[in-house]
Amino acid sequence: TALYVAAHARRTVARRREVAAEEAPEQVDTALTPEQLADQKRARQMLDRVLSEMDEDLRTVFVLYEFEELSMAEIADALSIPRGTVASRLRRARSDFRDRVRALGGM
Repeated sequence: TALYVAAHARRTVARRREVAAEEAPEQVDTALTPEQLADQKRARQMLDRVLSEMDEDLRTVFVLYEFEELSMAEIADALSIPRGTVASRLRRARSDFRDRVRALGGM
């Protein structure tokens, strides 16, 4: 009986294949209406357009900080640049991003 229970427990664990929260795939809200999906697609296209037009140095720091949620120290280490440079690039990138979004009529 003990062997049967242990084997059953092993099979159950093997079937679950649990994934850590940080490794879990992004959840998609399937309750969105077609209009909401279209708005989301337009917003994503506008974001892609604005980011593609930004200077590469500014865009890199902006994406790492705002989207990847790295700290300024982590960005400085990853790019091998001083922390002050990261701070000034982030400030300029945010300003540039706002100006470009306003020019597109998004804000």
